[in-house]
Amino acid sequence: MNPYAATALLLGVAIVQDSVLSVLRVSTARFDLLYLVVLFWSLLRGGGEGLLWAFGGGLLLDFACGGPIGRFSVALLVVAHLTSLAYEHLSHRNLLVPVLLAGVMFIPYDLSLLLVEQILGRHPNWLQEMLKITLPSAALNALLALPVYGLVYWLHVRTAGERMEW
Repeated sequence: MNPYAATALLLGVAIVQDSVLSVLRVSTARFDLLYLVVLFWSLLRGGGEGLLWAFGGGLLLDFACGGPIGRFSVALLVVAHLTSLAYEHLSHRNLLVPVLLAGVMFIPYDLSLLLVEQILGRHPNWLQEMLKITLPSAALNALLALPVYGLVYWLHVRTAGERMEW
């Protein structure tokens, strides 16, 4: 995929994530669109492009949120890397795969965010965060995974011959 188009897409997702989805919650659970986009792009295109999308999208979300730079990049890089390890072994056509991945991979994603918070000296309550935010958010992202996967899969098919390189 053209790097300029990818950057524009990731910027749009980061803006929607920060401006709209950050205020829409189901109880304590949060829907993380950029997480799902990076997860599914890594699943469909492998580690190389997944890591680029994770780093770029994470930085754009960091800038949009105004928090510490690198927080989301680190968490998304963890997700892209773990997903790339399973890239060769998972079926892209089985619709259970994206749903299960969306739920399971949210845990290392959110733990990475908590670890960055800990390193920055904010001392989160790990157990409370896991029980009240991480697990409900993992379930919510799993429930909303198929529509996002469908859009990312469509983009993957439309740009199948293109490889993103810098």
